[in-house]
Amino acid sequence: MIDSPYLFRTEDFGATWTRIDGLPRGEFTHAIREDPVRLGLLYVGTEHGVRVWFDSGATWQSLQLNLPVVAVPDIKVEKHDLVIATHGRSFHVDYLAPLRQFESSVAAEPAHLFRPQGVYRSNAAAIDFVLSKPAQRVTLEILDASGAVLNEIPVRATPGAGHHRVSWNLRSRGATVFPGMVLEAPNPAQGITVPPGKYRCA
Repeated sequence: MIDSPYLFRTEDFGATWTRIDGLPRGEFTHAIREDPVRLGLLYVGTEHGVRVWFDSGATWQSLQLNLPVVAVPDIKVEKHDLVIATHGRSFHVDYLAPLRQFESSVAAEPAHLFRPQGVYRSNAAAIDFVLSKPAQRVTLEILDASGAVLNEIPVRATPGAGHHRVSWNLRSRGATVFPGMVLEAPNPAQGITVPPGKYRCA
């Protein structure tokens, strides 16, 4: 049928091909890419957005998030990001660490933190986690190699079940300030930028 999506894969260098099913009718495809880090993780650009397919998965899952419903003629995996080219809605970039680390067991955990990847001093660190059910309060702690708490990142009130992302600006906890304080330097409440090293989130 003309509106049916057609995707095929080969495991013997093109000698035989197997059709990949699971996309609904009308989601005809423009581009498909395999993740170079996690083999079997596929991304596909369709007429209505982007979808992802995990190892031995029976169905495709949507990666729309804040991406509008739009044709995606091309996609590319660039290091730790999925670069999405759209028709008329510019470029979108999605961070891939959670997808590369996701396993079926994650859904059974009360909470799960994904390991950040590709953190550079000029960028904030994206921290992703999953909750199995809504929480009254969530605060993430940033610790140095010795286990000392450098900063705390509050998550918005009553985060719901599912995937969440917060950013750490790579700074330590700021100093206490008070109204009327005379400042002749950057605001000490912002903290200082941490040096390169190993840090943990808990």
